[in-house]
Amino acid sequence: AQISVTHCSWMTGPLTGAFGYSDIVITAADGDAVTVRHTGTFELGAFGPEGPTTSTVQGTWTITGGTGRFAGATGSGTLAGVGDLVAGTMPARWD
Repeated sequence: AQISVTHCSWMTGPLTGAFGYSDIVITAADGDAVTVRHTGTFELGAFGPEGPTTSTVQGTWTITGGTGRFAGATGSGTLAGVGDLVAGTMPARWD
């Protein structure tokens, strides 16, 4: 699945930072939806002529709501990935 996410990020050190809280709404074909809140930290990696090109992230997620068959859903877990800051993509594993 591909999900588009927008959240605030801020630096906590020269190469480290934090992101979140952001709510992600995942909607099934029938309109039922589940809302997931995530937050975490990142570390900037490789650098190119224009600045950092990668970012390693880790964080946590929690289900905060749902509709239809997802009403009353619960759960939480971790996330991790390495983002390509040039392409604007972040393949991540959500466990």
